[in-house]
Amino acid sequence: MAKKEKDVVGFLALMLLGRVVLTFVFDLFSLARDFSVGKLADALLDLGGGVAISLLLLWLFARFRSWRSRRAQSR
Repeated sequence: MAKKEKDVVGFLALMLLGRVVLTFVFDLFSLARDFSVGKLADALLDLGGGVAISLLLLWLFARFRSWRSRRAQSR
């Protein structure tokens, strides 16, 4: 069962971080079309914020799963 749980967390991580990378790539294409410091700052903020939010969601998901498994073992 532990392998299946790790697969779920890995798949979730791939989805969340993949979305962040795609957004950053689209922002880079927008920058290549016409460069501005504001667009660069926006792209970097999107990247940093997206990674931070993704890691926070993964951490919360992992904590919830461990809490749920500890609760099931105590019963």
